[in-house]
Amino acid sequence: MSVRLADRSFQYPVGIAENMLVEVGKFTFHADFVILEMEEDSKVPLILGRPFLHNADAIIRVKQKQLNIRVGTERMIFNIDSAMKHSYSNDDTCFSIDVIDEILEEVRHSSRRKRQNPLFH
Repeated sequence: MSVRLADRSFQYPVGIAENMLVEVGKFTFHADFVILEMEEDSKVPLILGRPFLHNADAIIRVKQKQLNIRVGTERMIFNIDSAMKHSYSNDDTCFSIDVIDEILEEVRHSSRRKRQNPLFH
């Protein structure tokens, strides 16, 4: 698998973190993340793609500048306009995960074992 970035360059994942818990407002969702080895930029938010939007039963209302997500009968509405103007300088949001090195090591170790075991070929 390769990932094409906004600058049109390609990155190759070093692993995939599956079934991670992601908190969005008052909801918690399971999501998978592609792990890339690259420079961290705290001003760039995580991109939640179509599978996440599907799981969140999201409705994007462009004219009203809203993102609606639902879980069962509970619903949250995010104002897209104010989110885009959000300042990162006074933000307590985490864009990196402290255990990422541990996950990368697990993925590398697992990949090495698969390459060394003839049953996986």
